[in-house]
Amino acid sequence: MKNLEKYVIVLFLALGLMWSCDSDDDLEGSDDTTPPGALSNIAIQDTLHGGLVFSYNLPADKDIYYAKIQYTRNGELIEQKASYLSDNIKVEGIPDAEMREYTLIAGDLAGNESEPVTFSAACKTPPHWLAYQSADANADFGGALLSWQNESEDWVYLKIAYVNPKTGSEVEQTYKKNGMEETVAFGNFWEAENSFSYYFTDRYDNQTTVETTS
Repeated sequence: MKNLEKYVIVLFLALGLMWSCDSDDDLEGSDDTTPPGALSNIAIQDTLHGGLVFSYNLPADKDIYYAKIQYTRNGELIEQKASYLSDNIKVEGIPDAEMREYTLIAGDLAGNESEPVTFSAACKTPPHWLAYQSADANADFGGALLSWQNESEDWVYLKIAYVNPKTGSEVEQTYKKNGMEETVAFGNFWEAENSFSYYFTDRYDNQTTVETTS
């Protein structure tokens, strides 16, 4: 009886192993070398401050598995994927409002990929550039005020550097803000006008140029 029980257990384990191997083979689609059709009806669904949302139609291939988009950001090739359950890809962290190329590709379970479709687009002004372009510096009692506007209301980081006139040491300060209108006060009882430099970054570490006041 015990031998029979052992035989049944071994038989079930063997069947389970065979099913697992067959499933893996099906998932990998090792015999499939036919690429899926290309994505179609590609359009910009939303234009964001520093972002874009691309919508598309997936090809009719039964084993379609994903769509992906490729583009260059700060000299680096960026790739994002979306599953076959989605009909759009959201791209964020675009560093500027320049026109750039986006390549969209469909892929299947076996890793075959479609012919690429290239689409040119530009986003709205990113939040860190909104802040930089509207920044206004004014003297304040014993220091300075820096004001800016950011209609996106996404997070920006203000980086300020100046030399403390009393100690001669350099001071660096960072302010994280996401309001539509913001003002920060800094400086520590300066006895006279004092120059400082500043720039803005976004949450993706994209950076504006450095501005120096005199």
